[in-house]
Amino acid sequence: MFAKKISRCRFLLSLAGVYIITQFILRWLFLIFSRHDVNWEFADIVKTFLLGFGYDALAFLYLLLPVAFVLLAKDACLEHGWVRKILMAMLYIFAAFTAFVFISEFYFWDEFQSRYNFIAVDYLIYTQELFGNIFQSYNLCIIIGCEVLLAGIFIFVLKKILPLQFTTKTCGRRLTEFGTYVLALLAGTYLLSSNVATVVSQNVYNQEIARNGVYQFVYAFFNNELDYNRFYRHGDDKQVIQKLRRKMALCQGNFANDKDLTRNIINHNQFSGKTPNICVIVVESLSARYTGMDGNKNSLTPRLDEIAKKSFCYTNVYATGTRTVRGLEAVTLSVPPTPGQSILRRENCLDLHNVGTELRGHGYATEFVYGGYGYFDNMNAFFEGNKFDIYDRNSIPKEKVFNDTIWGVADEILFDKVLERLDEQSAKDEPTLQIVLTTTNHRPFTFPKGRIDAPQGVRDSVVKYTDWAIDDFLKKAAKKPWFENTVFVILADHNALAAGKVELPVASYKIPCIVYAPKYFRHQVNNRLMSQIDVLPTVFGMLGFSYQTKNMGYDINKLSVGAERMFISTYQQMGFVKGDKLCVLSPGNHVNCYRIKDFALSEYEPIPEDGELVEEAVTWYQGASTLYKQGCLKE
Repeated sequence: MFAKKISRCRFLLSLAGVYIITQFILRWLFLIFSRHDVNWEFADIVKTFLLGFGYDALAFLYLLLPVAFVLLAKDACLEHGWVRKILMAMLYIFAAFTAFVFISEFYFWDEFQSRYNFIAVDYLIYTQELFGNIFQSYNLCIIIGCEVLLAGIFIFVLKKILPLQFTTKTCGRRLTEFGTYVLALLAGTYLLSSNVATVVSQNVYNQEIARNGVYQFVYAFFNNELDYNRFYRHGDDKQVIQKLRRKMALCQGNFANDKDLTRNIINHNQFSGKTPNICVIVVESLSARYTGMDGNKNSLTPRLDEIAKKSFCYTNVYATGTRTVRGLEAVTLSVPPTPGQSILRRENCLDLHNVGTELRGHGYATEFVYGGYGYFDNMNAFFEGNKFDIYDRNSIPKEKVFNDTIWGVADEILFDKVLERLDEQSAKDEPTLQIVLTTTNHRPFTFPKGRIDAPQGVRDSVVKYTDWAIDDFLKKAAKKPWFENTVFVILADHNALAAGKVELPVASYKIPCIVYAPKYFRHQVNNRLMSQIDVLPTVFGMLGFSYQTKNMGYDINKLSVGAERMFISTYQQMGFVKGDKLCVLSPGNHVNCYRIKDFALSEYEPIPEDGELVEEAVTWYQGASTLYKQGCLKE
């Protein structure tokens, strides 16, 4: 136990010790939890904990800055009166916060294999979904009990070792110590950017374990939209746009001007002039690896596999990101991801040229149908601001909702709404483009009883349920008069789990994509490399549509062999794949190039910087960012 009086510096160091010890324990828990994925080489483990100590110290300096400021007060004020009460309150808050972070980060790691990041920031914004998901997914009695117990232990320890009586120091000495504290905080902030963790190991799990959750949360909060030209490898904007125009010219189409990507796409085939309904089903977290289409002998989607045998299948499609908004962005706008938040979440996201723009000229109604509340992730505002009619959970009568979670109604209820909308549009003899987003394949992983023989609360089970629900929907649709004139496009928004041992593990972005329309297309398989942004331009080509567009997607059936490319990203890392090579663009003008030895296992080998590959990656990503920023994606 310390002396009766304690110096201010020793007081802060004791608090730092408690915090850093909890983080040290948390890192070991993460290592054990992910023991099959981390790199256990001695040097990497040592670097993981050394850098982790640095991040923890920096996080602590930020957390305890208010306490350090209060310690500037005179000794008499600290020992008596309201200043002492403020200091005691800060200690209680510090103990409770440390306990909360310790417990909640473990659950966050279990879900995302990551320290707090932009996903945590989003959940903090949408508190209804956050707390609803927690209530439905976890045993709160145990969690709260553990947090209270842990906070109580911290407070007990702090009271034992930290008497709130301080050695006498002059005002000048107190100001000097506070100034040193602030300088240490500024120096740490300058030295420890989020990307420093990449020096720990090439293994992404080690990098994430080295980071500090509190620091990562704050970093993500202030960096949710990154200016491409400021943070990434870039060239002259005008030259980049011209290069991008040459890339888009590979897939035919006549440019309408010499400035942006506006061009007229001309298609002629046996379907030209027809206007079938197009129902795009974007399935929550439907990883390709769940399906038999991807070679999984223990497929979770037997019904969808059978549907695929009667469909036009694209078997080598990759999602652009790891969030639903990224998937909707790719499908609706047909543009590569831009750094930071998805365009759906940004202020300047209205009146953009989109797939609806291209079909409204053919007399189509355009609808967004969603089983949840569309205010989440700004989805309703985005789709309504881009001329889609909105049908979300508020459009479904309560008496029809017999099963739901905080995220939305069961998929079969959503699909009944889709059938209702197609019935109504068919009665008006008006073709419809629907973007349909499911929700059931999401924690807490519950679904209506009696549909499939599988336990509740398990991810694999809800995948099987979603498979059942899609099959049930298509069987009901087959009895409708509009069925033969409807094209169903089924794909995922993103993968269920995007974490991996390497940065941007390519296998964690692969998604299924099938085009089901028995009266239009016979069974066929296309295994060419394809991006999520290419899906609807390709479908429009299959249907013989001619239209004006500003999109950046390819019609894969018209693209010359060897020109295929695709995009994979997080909110900071922009990945570009062409052939068997991957280029990753990161903040700080960092560029890493790899040869992909095995797509299915995400096995890479680093290669020297490939100038041609990097230039093409920059062309696509800077081009998309520049066109968006300059308003060239507007209608």
